[in-house]
Formats: sequence, C-alpha cells, structure tokens
Amino acid sequence: MKRNAPIIDRNGLALDAAVAAAPGAVPLHRNRHITRQTGYMFGFQIDPRAWEGLSGWDFRKALSAELSWNFGSTYTPLHHSELYYPQTKKRHAISKAHLRAITPSRWDLPVADALYNDRAIMCGWSIYGLAPGRAHLLTDAIAKLHENRGELVSWAAAAAAKKA
Repeated sequence: MKRNAPIIDRNGLALDAAVAAAPGAVPLHRNRHITRQTGYMFGFQIDPRAWEGLSGWDFRKALSAELSWNFGSTYTPLHHSELYYPQTKKRHAISKAHLRAITPSRWDLPVADALYNDRAIMCGWSIYGLAPGRAHLLTDAIAKLHENRGELVSWAAAAAAKKA
C-alpha cells in the first residue's frame, strides 16, 4: 500500500477537485499539514438543501447507477450500532443492569444521523484507480443528477410508495 500512496493521493486530489466543481457537493477538508494522504475509501458530502429533499440514500443509489460504482454511507452511527443492542443476540448473557448502562437512547446525535443518512457519500478504494484526467466523470455524474433532481425526488417518492 505504501508504494501506491502517491497515486492514491494524486487521484484523490483530482476527485476532490471534481467534487468541488459539482453542484450541491462538497469535498472533505484536507489538513494542510498532511503532505500526502491516502485512504481506503473516498468520501465527500452533499448539501441536502441543494437536492430538493432527495435523501442521501436515494442520491447514493442514483450515483451508483450512473457511474457503476457502489456509493454508500459512513459506518452506522455509534448510538445505532449493534454493539449497543447485545440483547438481540442470545449468545450474549448480559445482566439487566449492564443493558441499562449501555442503552443508546440516552444519546441524541443529530449530526451523526444527518451525516449517515443525508450527507456523507462514500466509495470504496477502487475509485482511486480513476486517472486524474477522467475525474470529470464524477463531476459530470453529480451535475447530471443535480439537473434532474426533481425527477429523482419523484422517482424516490414513487419507490417509497410502492414499498408501503
């Protein structure tokens, strides 16, 4: 991995620039003191206000379909994590006192929920294989989705109604 770090950093910078050029999308902050950055996932955020109510989940589905890469979210926020629901697994013999002590209902983490549900867009490391000269494909795909956001909102509402 260390040998590929310069390539991942170079391609990551190009992807960040592509996101910055796209409407309704914001690259993640890079600390200027870090001279070379690598990662196992590429991430950026969308501004939900720019998407007319399109959920992050529906944006991720549409972007995945557009680029044939799997876009997802962050890890499950800690207060929703299965680590805090051990009673769902019979193999864990946990006392009631312990269960009361770890109950996640005592936390309200709206920022973590907002990132997970509607802001954070993550893609696996394979996107770092996209050469800098082709990073515009990400800009183009996001711009296309933004241009058609009204149709996407209608599509998402119809899909939700079908499930109900």
